[in-house]
Amino acid sequence: MGHSTLSRRGAVLAAIGLGALVLMTPAFLIGHADVFPDTSAYELVGQWLMERLGLDPRGGFAFMRHRADLGLFFTMAGARSPYYSFLLFGVTNRGSAWAMAALQALAGSILIALSVRVLIGELRLSLFLAVVGIMTLATSLPWFAILMMPDVFMGYLGLAAVLLVFYFDRLSIPERWGLGLGLGLALSFHASNPPILMAVVAAALAGLALRGVKARDTLPGIAICLVAALAATLAFLAYPRLVQALAHRPLSRPPFLTARLLADGPGRDYLTKACAQHEPLALCPDLGRPMTDANAILWSPSKTSGVYEPAPYAVRLAMTRQEPAFVAAVFRLEPWRTTLDLLRDAWRETADVTVIDTLGYRDFALTARGPGFSPPFPPLSVCVRRPNLCYPTAFQIDSQYAIGATLALSAAYLVLRLVAGLAPFARRLALKPLEGRDATAAFAVLLLTLGNALFCGAVSGVFPRYQMRMAWIVPLWAILAFLAAQGLPMRLRAISAWLLSFWRSPAIRRAPPHHAS
Repeated sequence: MGHSTLSRRGAVLAAIGLGALVLMTPAFLIGHADVFPDTSAYELVGQWLMERLGLDPRGGFAFMRHRADLGLFFTMAGARSPYYSFLLFGVTNRGSAWAMAALQALAGSILIALSVRVLIGELRLSLFLAVVGIMTLATSLPWFAILMMPDVFMGYLGLAAVLLVFYFDRLSIPERWGLGLGLGLALSFHASNPPILMAVVAAALAGLALRGVKARDTLPGIAICLVAALAATLAFLAYPRLVQALAHRPLSRPPFLTARLLADGPGRDYLTKACAQHEPLALCPDLGRPMTDANAILWSPSKTSGVYEPAPYAVRLAMTRQEPAFVAAVFRLEPWRTTLDLLRDAWRETADVTVIDTLGYRDFALTARGPGFSPPFPPLSVCVRRPNLCYPTAFQIDSQYAIGATLALSAAYLVLRLVAGLAPFARRLALKPLEGRDATAAFAVLLLTLGNALFCGAVSGVFPRYQMRMAWIVPLWAILAFLAAQGLPMRLRAISAWLLSFWRSPAIRRAPPHHAS
């Protein structure tokens, strides 16, 4: 192997490492890796698994001695991936939250580098770092890369799937293996990941039907996606059996869709009717509660507004067990209203482009300064004494304006490139139409984000975090599609002009700190 080859590889590795550090910019600016209230749940699941498997013999899982908390743990743990929990606790316990943020940012940097090489045709390091800079300044990616949650891996698996399905022939054998294994791992990090991946497969099948892509170029990638999704599904099915073997307790999960239907209204209508007919529903004793907010229904500890968390262990198990029949009955009672409500929730999920709900928990982030996390997190009284620790900074608030504008412009650009050969107004803009697999890949990126909004907004609830965890794929793909259509001098001039205009815009000017009322 020649010296020039080694030098080139060293330069690529250094650039990817630098890209990861750039993606961690928000953590450096706010002084810590970011966390979310659910981070503690993942930590607890990871800690319990390590102790039960004999990998963490210190016995720090103290609250397991309390039967009530134990019941809550096993009805909550079913909604938390044991595989991400194991990774999170292992890295933060043996290293730190900074190490986990660095690992997640490094995965993003590698995927961006691979995307640049595949779509542009070569990996020019200056171009790669410029793309990483834009993604850091004007998309949600860096905020999720430093968040101690599995959210960012939804975007990572979507990007990996698009590369595998539509650009399989441009990938080397090690890259194919790496993307395939990474895809399978990311799919196992959240139960919603495998069904949302099917949006990429659907776009590929549509391209095959319309002859926009060639079967020999697409089918290998589709096969890898399906095998990875099957492996992740089997891993999720194995988890309750593992818990049963280790703890001799059934594992359950919260009834997310039940809470969604109750909050929207059709679920309350059916519950009123069913309880009046003396049907044995676990929810009937809670009929007098408001039940207008899905989050409160599931997670409020108050017995006046909460339903799931304040309930006894056996009742929570019954709520989850009755969910399929409950959902089917609600759809039979009010099919049109229920469907329209779910579609409205999906639209609200698509339209909300803020990142504030990942940033409003800075009191929890105090634990990220130490060698790991020590649940439970600091109490809310910390916010009263030091409110600057609990609310987003001006930098965080202002960033969302650039993020929203970039997302909207990027989506519009991809749509115009897709219809440039059909719509006269698009032709007048002198846009080169996307064709063949480039068009199908762009369609898959847009379909993936819409599918995520539809699934998460309808099934769980409308939370900006759900959509923004992967919406950054749209700006990345738009940037790469734009650069692929330009010569290198034009690419560099365009990036320089954009960065200069962004820096001078009001979107990054500091404003007085914002405090919630």
